[in-house]
Amino acid sequence: RNIEDLSSYHNELIETLEDPLERELVSHLLEGKEIAEIAYILGKSPATVYRKLKCIKESWDKATHLAISP
Repeated sequence: RNIEDLSSYHNELIETLEDPLERELVSHLLEGKEIAEIAYILGKSPATVYRKLKCIKESWDKATHLAISP
């Protein structure tokens, strides 16, 4: 049950991303792939992957904050 809940939560977070590249990046990350491997798969530099991850984290921080605010 907990794994199903976690999977559902991951899917909800991924759905908040509008950029298909960001969605794909997160999917690979959740599959356990390393940054260098993700960069290679996406045809991007590792620096670009790190920048995208920073944007994703900021987006999710805002979404999470708004969801728990009264």
